[in-house]
Amino acid sequence: MASYKPSNSSIQKNKDVWTNNLVKFEDSHKRRRMVPLEEYSLEEKCRMPLQKQIIGRYHFLGPKIKGRKERIAEISKEVTKLWKNKLNFPHVSDQVIRAKLDKILKCYDECVKRGSYEPLDEIFDITKVDGTWLSSEDKRLYHLQVESKGTVGYSTGQAASKETIHPSKRQKLSNESSNSSSYYPGFSDSDSEADDSEYENNEEEDETTPTPSRKHHKSKIAVNLVTSTRVSTNKAANICKQLAREGIDIPTPCQSAIYKSTIKEAIKLKEEMIEKLHMESWSLHFDGKHIDRMDYQVVVLKNERREIKLDVLGLVDGRALTIAQGISKVLDEFHLWNSIQMIVADTTSVNTGKKNGVVVILQRMFTEKRINKPQFISCQHHVLDRILRLVMDEELGSKTQSPNIEYPFVSQLLKDYEQLKTQFDNGTEVILETSGWRDDMKFLFHLTRVFRFFEEKGHFPLIRFQKIPNISNARWNSRAILAILAFILIPSTRTVLQRVCRFISYGWADNWFTDQLYNENDFNNLAEKLNSYKMALSSLKNHWKREPSILQIPRSNQCAERAIKVMEEIYSSCKNKDKLHLRFLLCNKQEQGQRSEVIVELKIYFIT
Repeated sequence: MASYKPSNSSIQKNKDVWTNNLVKFEDSHKRRRMVPLEEYSLEEKCRMPLQKQIIGRYHFLGPKIKGRKERIAEISKEVTKLWKNKLNFPHVSDQVIRAKLDKILKCYDECVKRGSYEPLDEIFDITKVDGTWLSSEDKRLYHLQVESKGTVGYSTGQAASKETIHPSKRQKLSNESSNSSSYYPGFSDSDSEADDSEYENNEEEDETTPTPSRKHHKSKIAVNLVTSTRVSTNKAANICKQLAREGIDIPTPCQSAIYKSTIKEAIKLKEEMIEKLHMESWSLHFDGKHIDRMDYQVVVLKNERREIKLDVLGLVDGRALTIAQGISKVLDEFHLWNSIQMIVADTTSVNTGKKNGVVVILQRMFTEKRINKPQFISCQHHVLDRILRLVMDEELGSKTQSPNIEYPFVSQLLKDYEQLKTQFDNGTEVILETSGWRDDMKFLFHLTRVFRFFEEKGHFPLIRFQKIPNISNARWNSRAILAILAFILIPSTRTVLQRVCRFISYGWADNWFTDQLYNENDFNNLAEKLNSYKMALSSLKNHWKREPSILQIPRSNQCAERAIKVMEEIYSSCKNKDKLHLRFLLCNKQEQGQRSEVIVELKIYFIT
C-alpha cells in the first residue's frame, strides 16, 4: 500500500495559514487588553464607575470565576453594594442590573471589532431615579456625576448637614464637637468651587485620615468672566492671574476649579429650569449650523416676558427626522410638551416640508401624546427675504440658485467698493433716523432712507458707508444692501435698479422694520405691492401666516439666529464639546443681569 506524503507546496500552504491565524489571534488578544484591568472590588469606589471599568473588572475576575453568568452575578453584587452603602442612591432590581451588564459586554465585543472604545467612556448607571432618595444632597450628587461622566466626584457644592453627608466623605475625628466645617471640606463656602479637586485622585483614601487644609480661591468672578465674555476656562484663569499681578485685588483659581464651578453652576441652573419652565407657555424656536462635520441645532424658548437659550444639540446629520428627535428629547428632559403653544422656524424645506418636515414631525409627536399641536408660524423675515429674491430675479432677468448672490452688478461692486466710495461725491445733509437696529440691519435701514431722500430731492444726503456684509443667498439683508449700494455708487445701474430699490425702500422695508407682531394690514399692503410679481405673490400667500398668534411675540426667528452666534463663540472656547450645552445655558444668567460688577470693571480694564 502506497503511503501519502504531502507535497512541499501543501506544507508551505498549511504553514502560511497557521502563521496567519497566529497573527490574528495575537492581534485580537492585544486589542482586548486595551481596557485596563480593575484589580479592586467596585464596591470600594466612591463614585459611579465607567463602562470600561466594568469590563476591566470582568476580565480581572476571569481566572477566578470562569463562567460568564457567574462573573456578571459577582459584578452585580459589587455595584449593588456600591450604590447602597457608599453612594446612597436607589437602584434597580438585580435582574435589570444583570441585563445591563450583559448589554455592556456585547457593546465591548463590538468595540473590539471596530478597534474603538469610546462608547465605553460612558457612566454605568443602575440608579432608580424615581425611587426613594435619602436626601436632596444625594440626588444632586447623582446628577453631578452623570453630567460630568464621573470627572466631578464627591461634593454637591451645597451645604449639607452631618446627617445627610455621604459616608465616603466623613472624617472621623476624635473630637466631634470641634468646628464642623473641618469635618466636611467643600461645604464651608458655596463659592469655593475648587474643593472637589482634593478628592479627585484619592478614591481609595483612608476615611480616618484627615485631609490637610489648603487655600482655595473663590471662582465666582472667573465663572462670570467665562459666561459673559465667552472665553475658555483656561483663559479666564490666566486673566485673573494677570490682573492679580498688576495689583487688582481678585481671586486667582486654577483652570480645573473654574471648569468645575462652571459645570456645577450650569447644572444647578438646569435643575431650576426643569422645575419651573413648564409652568409657563412658550414659543419654540430652533436653527442649525454645520461645524466640524457635525450639525448643531440651538433650541430657544420665547414668550411675552423673556427669552431662554435652552439647549445645543450635536447631531450626526441635518435631516428633518434627526432634528425633530433631538428637539423631542429636549422637550422630554425639561417637561415642556404641555407648555409649547407655538413653533417659529425658518422657511427652509427641511423645516417646512408638508409630509416630513421638522415642524410636521414635531406636530405629529404632540398629537401622538394627545396634546394639542402647537401653532406654526413661518419666520416673517425669511418670508420677506424669499419675496425679495423672487422680485429681484424677475426684475433683473436672472435667477440665483447658488449660495452666492449672482447679479451682474455684484462683482463690480465687490471689486471696486473702496474705490467707488472714494470717487463718490458724498452729500452734506444729515438724515435724522432712529432705527433701533444694529450692524447690517442698521446699515440697510440707513440706505433705504438715503434712497427715499434721493427720490424726493434729486440728490443724495450724507451717506454713512459701512463694510459690505457677508455675501450669501441665505442672508436676510445682503441682497437689499447690494442693490441700493449699486444704485448709489454705479450710476449706469440706476435705470435697471430703480424699480427694485423703490420696492425695497417703500414696500418691503416697511414690513421688514416693524415689530413683527401679528398685523393683518401688513399682509394686505405687501400683497398689493406684489400684484405685478406672480411668483412673489404666490410665495407670500403660501408662507405668510394670516391667523393671529397664540402668544403675542414677534413672528420672527431672530432669537434663534442670535443664539447661533452665541453658540459659535462658546464653541471656539469650549474644549470639551460635551459641555457645550451647559455653557450655552449659562448665558441666560448673564443676559438676565445676574453678573458680577467686577465683570463690568474687567471689561472697562480691557477696553482702556
